[in-house]
Amino acid sequence: MENRKKWSIQKSGICLMGLMIILVFFSNTIYSYNQPKVVGVLPKSGKLKKSVKATGTVRWAHQTDIYSKLPGIVSEVLVKDGDILSKGQVIMRMSYDRDEIERKLSESDTNRKKISLEIENINMKIQRTQKLIQDLENEQFEEESISRYDIEDLIRQIGKAEGDYQNTNKLYEAGALPKADVDKALYDLESLKKQLAALEEQLADKQKLAQEKLNEKEKERQKQLDTYRQEIIDSKQQLKSKSLDIETMAQTEAEYRKQLAKMEDNLEITAPDDGVVTNLNVKEGQYIPENHHMATIGSGSGREIECSIPKDNNFVTVGDSLKISNADHSTEAIVTKITPDENGKTVLLSFESDEINPGETFNMEFQKESDKSYTLVPNETLNMDKDGYFVYRIARREGIVGKEYYAFKNRVDIGDSDNTHTQITKGIDFFEPIVSASNKSFEENDPIKVKNASDFFEK
Repeated sequence: MENRKKWSIQKSGICLMGLMIILVFFSNTIYSYNQPKVVGVLPKSGKLKKSVKATGTVRWAHQTDIYSKLPGIVSEVLVKDGDILSKGQVIMRMSYDRDEIERKLSESDTNRKKISLEIENINMKIQRTQKLIQDLENEQFEEESISRYDIEDLIRQIGKAEGDYQNTNKLYEAGALPKADVDKALYDLESLKKQLAALEEQLADKQKLAQEKLNEKEKERQKQLDTYRQEIIDSKQQLKSKSLDIETMAQTEAEYRKQLAKMEDNLEITAPDDGVVTNLNVKEGQYIPENHHMATIGSGSGREIECSIPKDNNFVTVGDSLKISNADHSTEAIVTKITPDENGKTVLLSFESDEINPGETFNMEFQKESDKSYTLVPNETLNMDKDGYFVYRIARREGIVGKEYYAFKNRVDIGDSDNTHTQITKGIDFFEPIVSASNKSFEENDPIKVKNASDFFEK
């Protein structure tokens, strides 16, 4: 009985222990089941390798454009696009309208004579205006004459009245004349003095008015002089303009005469050098004006090819060489020019070849490796927030059910990059694993499951 009881207790303990093991196993499995699964990677030392692919069409590097020297009619075209030419070979024949050029010469001569007459009239006008200025500058304005006869007569009368007054006053003091005679003599003297003061005031007003009239005449003269001088300035400006017209007409007439003299030489248009017709821009019977583009001739073994690369490409530079190829040919080309545009950058490459024809399309790949090695991380490991760039660094800690992994933000400074890797200039070394990929998003310091943890951590 007692043995049976002990066995029951042991059996219960075994069951309880088994149950605890099962619970621990399933709790650990449940705990880790929903954790993000990530792949870790270590920064490495390496060189950046940049590349970009492009296509382009070959064209002539050296092309000569032929323009018409005279207006005329294309009477015969002897070549077509793609024809191979020898230097001096006749490309087309022209016929010219001498009557048109002679008509223009006659018209220009008539206009030149008309302008010459206008120049003569302007010179005569300038001479007349200069004479008017000279006469006006020499004109003398006489001040209005004002008579002082009345004043001088009145002064004489006052002198006589003063003598009469003094004599009368002496006789009065001697008792020979009454006081009334003295008063009358004084009254007569004062009256004459008042008349003199009034007369002098009138004379001053007349003199002031006369000066004002003189000033007004001088003001009018200066105004007229200014008008004449401006007329001379305007006339000289017209004279200068007409003289320039005469010079232009003389040059034009000289060119017309030169065209007439050389018209026979331009009846045949010839190839300036050995080459190929790349753009024939006329047809038989067509009238073409002066300086009309007639044809383009490609010559020599020089070739060019243009292609486009992204605007942010900073590794393709002038002087770079690369291989270009298509199904039939392969050759080395040199970057000779890079031009930014709205959509990116246009790269011009040059090479020499007698076998490769303009119009062929080539594929090319620009490649460049950095001169030295850097600390690199895969581009997909980089993240960015308002504080800058960071990577999620993987670390291990003690968790609820034992060792667990988590990731935290590790701030970094970055440098250059290529299609797969970015240079890290500060913030991490080669032995610190970082998150490369994850099956779901996670927060910093959340528990994670690292698929390749054994690559970085001991068990």
